[in-house]
Amino acid sequence: MTTQLQESLTRTRMIPFAQTVDRLPGAVKRICMKLNKQAQIQIEGRETLIDKMLQEHLSDPMTHLINNAMTHGVELPEVRQAAGKPPVGQITIRAFHQGNQTVISVSDDGAGIDAERVKTKAIEKGLMSQEEAKTISRLDLYDLLFHPGFSTKDRVGDLAGRGVGLDVVRTSLRDIRGAINIDSSLGKGTTFTIRLPLTLSISKALCCISNWAKIAFPMDGVEDMLDVPKERISVNKEGQSCIM
Repeated sequence: MTTQLQESLTRTRMIPFAQTVDRLPGAVKRICMKLNKQAQIQIEGRETLIDKMLQEHLSDPMTHLINNAMTHGVELPEVRQAAGKPPVGQITIRAFHQGNQTVISVSDDGAGIDAERVKTKAIEKGLMSQEEAKTISRLDLYDLLFHPGFSTKDRVGDLAGRGVGLDVVRTSLRDIRGAINIDSSLGKGTTFTIRLPLTLSISKALCCISNWAKIAFPMDGVEDMLDVPKERISVNKEGQSCIM
């Protein structure tokens, strides 16, 4: 990050990421006692600057992701040892700036996501058919975990299986123009990655002209741009321009 950008962010009510996550180690200790598990938390990028308005909306999502990591990810000490892991689980939170975004990841070295179990639960809930389950991609399957009320837990506990799932996290993040996705490896762990705009008050934009009208798209919502040769543009029956 350039010094000029750093100074600009400081002037727009930015605060260190540490103010968002300093309470999380205590939450991990309390959950460990409740679940008879052992885990430690590592926080990287504590000095990364976060818009104060964003920070105020991150508390609940971060708490929920920690609960999820402890409940679904980190295994009991004896289970970890049987799998050749240290008895103490590791949860790692990272925060950094990437282009015009703030990126936050929450990782654990736990059990990972059982794709077959997710498929079974999704079929039971009518979210997809048996045929669709055979062809669904890994990342699309993980995305089902954000469906309202979805849980892989059969038994209801204080921290899981109550129908209050990851959909709450995604909804909260969308309110601040954020996005979240999941990646996981069975037996090795799971990572949730959150992408947020640098600030809610300042945003880079992609400016375009359509029929002489100027349109600006927030850059944090632009995934890719394509340079289309003129010869690939044609007109359909309705008189609309189309890309062939």
